[in-house]
Amino acid sequence: FVGREIEDALSFLERGKDRVFQSMPPEYEPLRVPFHFESDIPTSKTCTEAGFSPLIGSPDELRALSTTLRKYGKAYNTQHISDLPKRISSRRTQVQKPDNTVSYMASAPLEKQKTETNERQHIDIDIDYDPKPNNGGMSDVATENRLLESSLNRHVFSPQDHKKDLNWKGWQSMRIGLEMQEPWAGFLLDGKKIIETRAYDLPKGLIGRKVDILQSKRGKDGFSSLPDVMIGAKMTESVERVGWCIFDKVIVYRYKSKLEADEKKHLVQRDSGYGWKDDTKVVYGWVVGKHGKFKRGKKKQNDDDCLIRRMRSLFETQA
Repeated sequence: FVGREIEDALSFLERGKDRVFQSMPPEYEPLRVPFHFESDIPTSKTCTEAGFSPLIGSPDELRALSTTLRKYGKAYNTQHISDLPKRISSRRTQVQKPDNTVSYMASAPLEKQKTETNERQHIDIDIDYDPKPNNGGMSDVATENRLLESSLNRHVFSPQDHKKDLNWKGWQSMRIGLEMQEPWAGFLLDGKKIIETRAYDLPKGLIGRKVDILQSKRGKDGFSSLPDVMIGAKMTESVERVGWCIFDKVIVYRYKSKLEADEKKHLVQRDSGYGWKDDTKVVYGWVVGKHGKFKRGKKKQNDDDCLIRRMRSLFETQA
């Protein structure tokens, strides 16, 4: 082991002779061994025989931080929650003592920093490098998922990511789910509702493809009751994947009489909040083809399962 350290030290010294460093300021030269971490760079010329790193963290923590940053970069490009680091913790901050010495302490949990971070354009998130859960094997999943949702909304997604157009390529490649409030989802899967009426067209990429039916609790007619991003337990609380269907085609209703004539097919009554209004110009009828129900309890909800709104009540599902 000692021989390996000597070998590494010699390689660093040889690297310092590289021609590129001859034209650069001294602070860009390779750090000399032995290394001193979490230490200010000394100003005295007598302390040039060792490398000083002012960064907070041990070598293992700095390596883990580097890995974490790469994971965030990958998640930004793929927009998949599964590519994000798994756990979140408080971060350590540098504290200046009255005697001018420096120490490091854990900062407040991230949720307590919400007021401060909301004033910025980003949220700082650090990673717990110990993959084992704390508190006797119980991890605070709800808190972590809430922070992940905040991170996703601010870092991975922009507002336009929740407003994809009808030509988005993801309609053909991603797994998509349609939010339907109670009791409409059940009516569709029971075969009673064979036309789903919407104020917007169905993306052509979804015609003939399986679409998950995401049943949410009954709320205000015509308004989605779900947030733009849901993760793990938040999904279980808000929505249930109860089945699937395939939409064969779209009927365009341009007249009130035509829509009301198909009431037995779409089950929307004239005085319903989903019915034709004075300012309605067009209603789209998504014609249901094949459909099926999922067995309840068959699929276990994972902590990193995710729903991401892509357009109106259409969500991309990641598991």
